[in-house]
Amino acid sequence: MLINDNIAIQGVKVYEAPNKETGEPELKIGMPSYKNRGKYLDTAFPVTSELRQELTSTVLAAYDEALMYGRQAKHELEPEALDIHVSKMKPFEKDGSNLKAFCQVTINQEIVIRNIYLYEAPNKETGELELKLGMPSRQDGYGKYHNVVHAVTPRFHAELKEAVIHKYQNPDKIIGNTPYEKLGDDLKHITQNSQFVENFLADYLDNAVSWSGKVDGAETSIAVNKRDEAALSEALEAAIAAGIEAANELTSNDLDEFQRIAAAQIEGIIKETETEER
Repeated sequence: MLINDNIAIQGVKVYEAPNKETGEPELKIGMPSYKNRGKYLDTAFPVTSELRQELTSTVLAAYDEALMYGRQAKHELEPEALDIHVSKMKPFEKDGSNLKAFCQVTINQEIVIRNIYLYEAPNKETGELELKLGMPSRQDGYGKYHNVVHAVTPRFHAELKEAVIHKYQNPDKIIGNTPYEKLGDDLKHITQNSQFVENFLADYLDNAVSWSGKVDGAETSIAVNKRDEAALSEALEAAIAAGIEAANELTSNDLDEFQRIAAAQIEGIIKETETEER
């Protein structure tokens, strides 16, 4: 399947299964997956149910055409220019290994691609070691690896590589009083579109509340146990108010600082997401 003629997703399956309501057999699609700790996870998948329905229609239409013409499924995302967001960067540190990190990429906030990686290899012209981009792959029955997802055009490959390397070299800032993995399973995740919140949040959140967060560009993502959701909301309101007050006290000579703090005054909508892992 081709996405905007820039990304190719291999191994999308068409299979027959009962409809949940009627019990009648119907065609469905399955995204390429891999096995992790005994559980199968999609290598690439749509974020929303609406997009999954669109992709299903696209693939099934192509399936019907393929039976006659052998055509490939193509799907266009809006806007035409693709937005790349890199997350879940996990450095891989092992002596003697050229593998440097794994990450996840979200395209246009609609399609997620897992297991993209960075590795170090010599430049073909200079011989100097440099970071290169690797795409998720699977091994066939002959021991050969094939990309499951790959960039079709050199331009998009370059854009994707640049975004991933930038994230690797500029990791998220981790904040909070408790490591994320120790918060438990029943969590509330809130993303606030103000990086300045982190400077005030610790002052207003009760020390008894365990929380973990990260600063990713202009966004601060915070996780707490659901029982502490109300305390987190109150602390965020107080933190934003403190940011506004601090901004109002700035002089005109503090322009750079003002621009940074001004983000706290923007009345953005707090996006809430329920995820199994960050």
